Amino acid sequence: TLPSHLVGSGITPRVVSKRAPKRVRENWWRFVENSDRQHRTNFMAQLRLACRCIVESGEVLLVWRDRDDVDLPLSVDVFEPDYLDTGKNETRGDNTIIQGVEFDRDGARVAYWLFDHHPGEAVVGLGNRWQSRRVDAERVDHVFDVLRPGQARGIPWLAPVAVKMRDVAEYEDAELIRKKIEACFAAFVTRPEGEMATVAQTEPEAGSGRRLERMSPGMVHYLRDGEEVQFGSPASSSGIGEYLRVQLQSTAVGCGVTYSMMTGDLSGVNYSSLREGKLQFWQDLDHWQWNMLVPMVLASAWRRVHEAYARLGKGPRDVPGCEWAMPARPWVDPEKDGKAVERDIRIGRKTWSQMAAEAGWDPEEQLEEIERWGPRTKAAGLDFGAKAEPAKPAATDDSEGGNDP
Repeated sequence: TLPSHLVGSGITPRVVSKRAPKRVRENWWRFVENSDRQHRTNFMAQLRLACRCIVESGEVLLVWRDRDDVDLPLSVDVFEPDYLDTGKNETRGDNTIIQGVEFDRDGARVAYWLFDHHPGEAVVGLGNRWQSRRVDAERVDHVFDVLRPGQARGIPWLAPVAVKMRDVAEYEDAELIRKKIEACFAAFVTRPEGEMATVAQTEPEAGSGRRLERMSPGMVHYLRDGEEVQFGSPASSSGIGEYLRVQLQSTAVGCGVTYSMMTGDLSGVNYSSLREGKLQFWQDLDHWQWNMLVPMVLASAWRRVHEAYARLGKGPRDVPGCEWAMPARPWVDPEKDGKAVERDIRIGRKTWSQMAAEAGWDPEEQLEEIERWGPRTKAAGLDFGAKAEPAKPAATDDSEGGNDP
């Protein structure tokens, strides 16, 4: 759920430099489409993978590599934090190494000590996989949610609720075992001393000499005088649904998502409660996107890519400025949300370009599309213009009709 909201299908840059040539965008998208040598995906898929790793492990490492390719001078690999030599805690001259992260005397990150292979890989012939090597920090983007000053590494996002999640899983296992025991239909025969039970065919139990009865579905058997049959009836329990709902609600709070997002349970949800929950979640989402992904990954990637093309003479010498358009957030109620956006543009609270960026589009590309297709749609007799609705009288302060004054 979280990677889907953080990255979605992609995050789009918008070049804000007035004199930036068209090849700036071309260089960026060439890199995006060819950045992943390992899985042969693209940079946005790598970014989504990185976000999934951040949620699971608390952090992720993006290692940049130079390539001998005039069309694609850079590539990037996504590494789990297991590659970090966390056992390396020492001083190195004026520098200090804490859990594999090397800091200078001013507290700046200068290097990372990484393994060449994942320590858990069971592959023969990889040599000494426990020997880490120093990688300059300029080649590494260490991404995690900063929760306290001086934090060296990230914390798994599920850490606050890991014990609770395990308790819920064990509760479900115990309930399953109890149901299996209830399904075991057992009969107990009591008889006078010296009498032989004849409820069904009997056979001796190995090692004990006791007789075990075999019962078959639909069997009818008449007992002898004095024999009596008693059936086991385990006590049933209730409230498992309510218990799991409360525990999952607590888990969702600890993970930073809403209960309905985590479980897909929309019972008891209406428009107001659903929107209120999303508004709370979107505040955290804004923090993760703008205070974590943008400064730690996207701004760094944008700078690295254009500096690499500038060294090849295929881009401007100065890195062009850009703004980022995050994935569009689906409207809870398109009719109401659409009117709200239209009103914001009309009163100047929001510009058209901002609206296009919120929808996940580059406004420049969107405008080019409109300019290219506008004459063709008009020539075809198509009219997509919105019809203005007659203005409604403003509601008074004591109005209960729900109209917006």
